Amino acid sequence: MNLSGKKKRPSKKTRERQQIKTACFHFLRVLIFLTATAAAVSGCRYIHNLGIFKVQHIRVYGNTRHSSRQIARMADIEKGGSIFTTDIVNGSKKLESDPWIHRAVIKRLFPDKIEIIIKEHTPIAVIQMKRAYLVDKNGILFKTAGGEQQRYPRLTGCVETDISQNVKTVSLLDSALNLIHLLKENAMLDSDVEIIMNRTFGITLADNNGQTKTRLGFDHFDEKIILLKKIKRDLAKKGLRAKNIHLRSTEKAYITM
Repeated sequence: MNLSGKKKRPSKKTRERQQIKTACFHFLRVLIFLTATAAAVSGCRYIHNLGIFKVQHIRVYGNTRHSSRQIARMADIEKGGSIFTTDIVNGSKKLESDPWIHRAVIKRLFPDKIEIIIKEHTPIAVIQMKRAYLVDKNGILFKTAGGEQQRYPRLTGCVETDISQNVKTVSLLDSALNLIHLLKENAMLDSDVEIIMNRTFGITLADNNGQTKTRLGFDHFDEKIILLKKIKRDLAKKGLRAKNIHLRSTEKAYITM
């Protein structure tokens, strides 16, 4: 009997047995974890290697500048690889590094399909600075212009620093792109059209290889284009061609022959 009231300490042998049991318990836990991990890895490898999960079909949508085969090659996606290990993130980045491609989305469609959706830049004009650049409808200068620049209206009157730093120039560029849209709507858009941007005078339209210049200012382009269309039609009926047209408002025009 323990008359002192103190808890009796376990003997040395008892403590050693307890330590061995604890060590064995932790060892078994580690062993079970490693066994389960190895089984999971083996299972994943087995699933990855199953023929049903190998890429058999690559579908590409929205591409006009590159063939579907070229798009797949640019994204480093090939038939026969595992759909699980196909790197769709880096594939999208590689595609978007091409100047014609604005956005690329790659999707896995289980069990064996890869879908690539392309959104391309659509050029509507060439902006002439130190170098010529193709411009899309959003005002993005996405590519230096080559031989294709002859097919699009030409924007002039600004420099590279204006585009990135001057708010008024950016606004003029937006106005010029809107003007191109209006000219197209009214069947007045020719490839030889030049749109001159000036922070003081606004937008000037030069057509007929620069023989006719129309000052449009800063606003009300939709109404001014309708008035300009009437003026040109009336002059054409008389066999005349204006040298300068100044549309100070949507109702009045000053014409120099």
